[in-house]
Amino acid sequence: MAADTLRSNTGPNRTFFIHFYLGYAAVAGKFDGPGAELRYGRSGEVFVGMRQKYRLSQTAAVGLDLRYARLVYHLAQNDQKFLPTPDQHKRETIALPQAQVEVYGRLNIGRRGNVVGRYLDLTGWGGWIISSAHHYVDKPGTNGAGLIEVTERKLNYINRWSYGVGLGWVRAATLWLLATGSPIALRIWLMRRVTRSSHGWW
Repeated sequence: MAADTLRSNTGPNRTFFIHFYLGYAAVAGKFDGPGAELRYGRSGEVFVGMRQKYRLSQTAAVGLDLRYARLVYHLAQNDQKFLPTPDQHKRETIALPQAQVEVYGRLNIGRRGNVVGRYLDLTGWGGWIISSAHHYVDKPGTNGAGLIEVTERKLNYINRWSYGVGLGWVRAATLWLLATGSPIALRIWLMRRVTRSSHGWW
């Protein structure tokens, strides 16, 4: 039998499937309690990762997702702000680079060829914040300076661990909603999903 007539074991609906991805997630929603309002047009997350799937049968599969994400909150400067301090600045951000891992079980729905198709996912994920930085800019500065920039690192008020579980239905995939605490990151990616999670900022 010719080698090019053999069915491959790799592909979107084969036994093994692996792919890399790159994306951006805008932050939306509000925190449960007071602290600091966000500038939603600028707050967001850039992420890159690798996703692997192993098909158990025509209807069931399991998989693993490894990714690096850099989440940046741009803080609004107003009188309601008191975290991390009440001081108001020209610009202020909290940056949280993190490593994340996700495992999932998948139930495929309907007939398909060698494509991802429609499916239902049950997922669980966890992450570790690699570093943390509070950055702010004052303009004009003090003592005759035109501008002052300050970056504070190794913030002791940051929860270093995040985790969550999710249930999602996907069809051809366009939008992924991922809760990170109370704000929600809208991930333009290959699926549509809503997850519940616990993610501590303060």
